[in-house]
Amino acid sequence: MVSISCLKKNFKIGLVLGITSIVVSLLYFRKVYVSPVMNRRIWRKNDLEIDKDPTSSNSYQIDSDLVSRPVVFRGTMPNELQNRTRLLHRTYLNSTTSQEHCPERIEMDDIVRDNIPEELYRVASEVFDHMPTKFLDGFRSPCWKVKSKLTCLPSFMLTGVGKCGTTDVWDKIVAHPDIVVTGKEPRWWSRFRVGRDRGLYNPFPLSWYANQYNKLGKAISEARDSNKAKKLIAGDGSPSNYWDNVVWKTTLTAACQNLTTPRYVVADVIRTVLPKIKILAVFRNPTSRLYSDYNFDNRSCTPEFFHDSVTESTRTFDSCLATSTRKECVFKFFSEIYEADMARKPRPKGKLGMNPIMRLFKGSYSVFVTDWLRAFPRDQVFFIKMEDWHSECKTMLPNIYQFLDLEPIPKQKTDEICNKKQKNKTPGTKAKGSMLPETKQLLDKFYEPIRKDLAQILNDDRFLWNN
Repeated sequence: MVSISCLKKNFKIGLVLGITSIVVSLLYFRKVYVSPVMNRRIWRKNDLEIDKDPTSSNSYQIDSDLVSRPVVFRGTMPNELQNRTRLLHRTYLNSTTSQEHCPERIEMDDIVRDNIPEELYRVASEVFDHMPTKFLDGFRSPCWKVKSKLTCLPSFMLTGVGKCGTTDVWDKIVAHPDIVVTGKEPRWWSRFRVGRDRGLYNPFPLSWYANQYNKLGKAISEARDSNKAKKLIAGDGSPSNYWDNVVWKTTLTAACQNLTTPRYVVADVIRTVLPKIKILAVFRNPTSRLYSDYNFDNRSCTPEFFHDSVTESTRTFDSCLATSTRKECVFKFFSEIYEADMARKPRPKGKLGMNPIMRLFKGSYSVFVTDWLRAFPRDQVFFIKMEDWHSECKTMLPNIYQFLDLEPIPKQKTDEICNKKQKNKTPGTKAKGSMLPETKQLLDKFYEPIRKDLAQILNDDRFLWNN
């Protein structure tokens, strides 16, 4: 006679197998049937109107040799966009770029948005063509109507570099009752917009980015108090918006003119279409930031291993600085990283992770700050020193809310927010121990010119990190 315990055991096993079978079937159904439909929805004509007339002044002229070269596309994309994307990327990769591969001048009279330099337009034509030139009056958030739906975008951005505490700052800022909490890092402006991170050659349109803020539009639409609705805002907490310009040279103008640094970066695009957006930038001592970055992605390595990586990486970067400016070197390595991606080659591996040089030059704060302050007025950018944030949150948070034009909150609420546990803290650092004194000395010397430049640009000696 079969015991009750045996029956229960067999029932549990059967239940687990049944659930597993259902999950596998659903995943297969999603891959085969749902994903292609969703991809087609992403690229539907209403989202991204592709000019099908090859003779149009706004169309790229497609070279048959470039188009015939094998390129792998992910998902379902319009043929016209595939051809444009092939030309865009392959023109850059072709080291012998000739004028016949370069586009004719754009008739700027045909562009909807006024007063945009042609080179800037080429950096993000899809943004300038589809972003509204005017937003609805009376709202703190930049909103417009798509048919009957209220569509809104963020009114502030939290930028910086990985391991500078952006996650913790974000977690505490969005506790304000007038901020609608959305996903922290859409990473659209610097990555998804140009087809990075989710498969090369698969850029996501403006409609995808706007959909990340559906919660904001819904909250405004459904607010019973009209005054409350007008105050609601949301943010974009993608640190990569600040520093990531890896694809800068893929604009046809940059490729054809053999520029060594870009004339326009992500900051210029954002400022042009969202002129009132507020920028928060978080920085940390670049030496300690690099060690934290190393510990985050290399949790089994040692301080000695880190020292070898720093020695190798600084030597490589210094060799570039011998013949080029720091900005030229930063964007030179951006280009090399992109070439490795495009050629489907592994990025150069080093002891600091997939790309040790990139981790090193992320600390070139002054290079990136210069571009942002060229694009934005100084009073639209609020700089946060991470070390001060951790010790003075209760003082700084009200200042940040004031900068964002948010109503002050009670001191008790501020204390409660700042007493929350720190978010995204790198684990295991204490177990490994501090970086070696000789490593710290090497990095402090490497970053010294950058710290001095940053303190001078911001007119704030706190960013020297002397203490």
